[in-house]
Amino acid sequence: MRNPRTTRLRLAAVAGLAALGLGACGDATNVAAGEESAAGSSSAAGAAETPGTSGTEGELLLRVDVGGGFVPIEANLTHLPMLSVYDDGLVLQPAPMIMIYPGPALPALNASELEDEGLERLQAAVEASGLAAEPPDYGQPPIADAANTMVTITVDGTTYEHVANALREPGEPPWPGLTEEQQAAREQLAEFVAQASDLGALVGEGNLGEQQPWEPERYRLWAQPASDILPGTPAQPAPGPTTTTSSPAGGPAAGPADVTGPDASVSSPAQPPPTGDAAAPTEPKPRLWTWPIDAIDLATVGNCLAVEGGVADEVGALFAQADQLTRFEDDGVAYTVIVRPLLPDEPDCPERG
Repeated sequence: MRNPRTTRLRLAAVAGLAALGLGACGDATNVAAGEESAAGSSSAAGAAETPGTSGTEGELLLRVDVGGGFVPIEANLTHLPMLSVYDDGLVLQPAPMIMIYPGPALPALNASELEDEGLERLQAAVEASGLAAEPPDYGQPPIADAANTMVTITVDGTTYEHVANALREPGEPPWPGLTEEQQAAREQLAEFVAQASDLGALVGEGNLGEQQPWEPERYRLWAQPASDILPGTPAQPAPGPTTTTSSPAGGPAAGPADVTGPDASVSSPAQPPPTGDAAAPTEPKPRLWTWPIDAIDLATVGNCLAVEGGVADEVGALFAQADQLTRFEDDGVAYTVIVRPLLPDEPDCPERG
């Protein structure tokens, strides 16, 4: 990985966690490599960095994000910024999601590399956008529970944070009830967000490398007792990181079908085809696995637990084989566990709101 470059323009991030309803961290804990956590856990030494696919030494240059609004808590907890660019050229974007239900439990990121000329073009685009200035009044459209669009720019040590609720696409009719100045400011912000959304076109396709899966070095966990598992439901052993699970004779699969590694797609066990006029498709149901990671006590996770090193490797391997309906049994209690990869610049847990 190249050394971080010093540039005059530095774009910083709006983490957006408060807007996503994640302001309360609870008893935030970090399970670090070789350290005892608040729960008395420890892990092995961290894995070596893989250039271009894992951590970064660079500082954040640009983040554009759209989040919040009226969405399920799971969507907020797993939400990833739509674009993050670092000054060593690392670009992180959410990977496409397969359109099945339940989908994979672990949201994924793709990484690519931005060349020097691409960084210069990005700097020029930001300066031309006019957003390197005190944020204008974007107004509040007459709509409830809409998402926020968030862009923050820092120039010569001064940070300018832009947040607009219910931002429309460029050229769309403006919301009623806004002044001409507010409408113009929204159009300006929307145009930059649209440009950043197609980064290759903005910086030149030849200046942006091909995407490849990014390997996080840290994860953030959320765990609460599951409300959709009946008391006394037996738990199945969780599959190993390279285990291929199969169906017992005459019974459903104990885990995702055809799982051969952390990159394999997962889904609930296949349901039998309907027979007869009255038959209807069976809805996928939660499945219960035994929690296999000794370093993490699910009873202590609460709203936030951050893990790194060897424990993070275990978490990534486990949740790469789980789906959104996988639940975990730990010490006789069934839990819903939600995991999100942490980007290099993000804190272990969001600050209390």
